[in-house]
Amino acid sequence: MKSIYKVYSDCCAICFSLDIPIADDIHVEVNTRAKKRWGLCTKNGDGSYTIQISDRLLQDDVTEEATFDTMLHELLHTCPNCMNHKAEWKHWANIINSNYPKYNIKATTSCEEKGIESSDKTAKYVVTCNECNRNWYYMRN
Repeated sequence: MKSIYKVYSDCCAICFSLDIPIADDIHVEVNTRAKKRWGLCTKNGDGSYTIQISDRLLQDDVTEEATFDTMLHELLHTCPNCMNHKAEWKHWANIINSNYPKYNIKATTSCEEKGIESSDKTAKYVVTCNECNRNWYYMRN
């Protein structure tokens, strides 16, 4: 299993090398309960940030790129005016993508893109976006 602290440290180094203004006070946690998201960044009341990464991404059979994509994605949310996926966030994502072509930072990714088998294959309902053809799987009504 990958160390979340090593992933975090390596991703911070990438951001620093590109002068991306990530926050100074960031806490990282492994989320063992998340099934429908890879990561989450929250801004705390004291101005610090907490980044949670799904334990599924830290498994040895998951590529470094898949893990780093998510950590970098969440780190970008700590930049000023980037707690969304709008222009400022996309600007920083494009800088990483153009300087590190092995990474593909974007707003959403699927299990297939990460190379991870989906646990949602037996869903009761499947909703498909008419614009991008992305699927969402639901177990309940």
